[in-house]
Amino acid sequence: MSARLARAGLIAAAAGAAVLMLRGPIGDHAAGDPLETPLAASAPASAAIPVAAASAAAELAAVAPAASGASAAASAPVVAAAVPASAASAPAPVAAAASAAASAAIAAAAPASGASAAALAALAARQAVKPCGELIARLPNVSQALCEAAELKASGWMSVEGFPLFQRDVAAPAQSVAVVSTGGPRPPRRPRVLVIGAIHGDEISSASLVFHWIAHAIETGAEMDWRFIPALNPDGLLQKKPSRMNARGIDLNRNFPTPHWHPNAHEYWIKRTKQDARRYPGPEPLSEPESRFVTHTMDSWKPDVIVSVHAPFGVLDYDGPSTPPERLGRLFLDRVGIYPGSLGNYGGAHRGIPVVTIELPSAVSTPTDADMRQMWIDLLRWIGERLSPVER
Repeated sequence: MSARLARAGLIAAAAGAAVLMLRGPIGDHAAGDPLETPLAASAPASAAIPVAAASAAAELAAVAPAASGASAAASAPVVAAAVPASAASAPAPVAAAASAAASAAIAAAAPASGASAAALAALAARQAVKPCGELIARLPNVSQALCEAAELKASGWMSVEGFPLFQRDVAAPAQSVAVVSTGGPRPPRRPRVLVIGAIHGDEISSASLVFHWIAHAIETGAEMDWRFIPALNPDGLLQKKPSRMNARGIDLNRNFPTPHWHPNAHEYWIKRTKQDARRYPGPEPLSEPESRFVTHTMDSWKPDVIVSVHAPFGVLDYDGPSTPPERLGRLFLDRVGIYPGSLGNYGGAHRGIPVVTIELPSAVSTPTDADMRQMWIDLLRWIGERLSPVER
């Protein structure tokens, strides 16, 4: 055991000097759900990231399970998800080397943990998956060409089962003049909008809409910076029968750290949903890597608006300050309240970031291309004309 701990330290020390200058770090509810009754309504900086940490962490993760009885393969996705460095801008050979180092460290400790070579190989294959493979095969109205044009990048975060959480940044044109006050000595910056799809894996149309909006952002820009996360819950989406929950059976949209999560989230789940398994909030707030990825993005990238795409109730919801949009395309505003642990509650009501929740009419098919474009145009108009600058 001590030898393996020493090895982890040597890995970190040997590669610690090789520090990459990577680009800086890098949803709401089922509105109208009959099983739930709402509560009362209520340019990125560079960061020095030592890639050696990934391999050292992986080695340590393989050591700990030897004492606990857990397998290295089971621990590896958690370790990967806990490393918040974004490799989106790293050169491919460097990113591959970092991934290989981490995989090698896990494999070296596998005999001590009892993990099979086959399990480790399956995990490595999962983490190396490309976004335009099995993911878009599940999505309606998303062609290979549309996905490839999105140019998704791995965020450096993984789902519970080790599937990369992909994202795409689209920056406003350099000549853009729209700015948001930073509230301090730093110069003003352009507004930032975070768009998240498929928090619930069975709402597959939400991920499709995000792909179409990436194409519109590339085309228009609209004097603001965008970050798109098409599928926050790939494990649920890729199940044989897509699941609302993640791989651990947790509703990610009840896992955010809203005030008084203890005891409110569990009391709500027990009393209001009758312990519906599809709405289990988890043992603790932010117990899941997918929800931690969102809060990390909020803390590091600091969006001024969050758009969370859901289905299938055909309405528009809103939480937070400022004046909400009255409509996006064919969807009209219907504020349905907030839930313990939801993104709208956490981001809008608690942190004061406007959260627009889109509920598409269908979970399995998208609106027409014309309707999705009109929703995009209406969103741009609302952000540009009605949203007051946010102090940062």
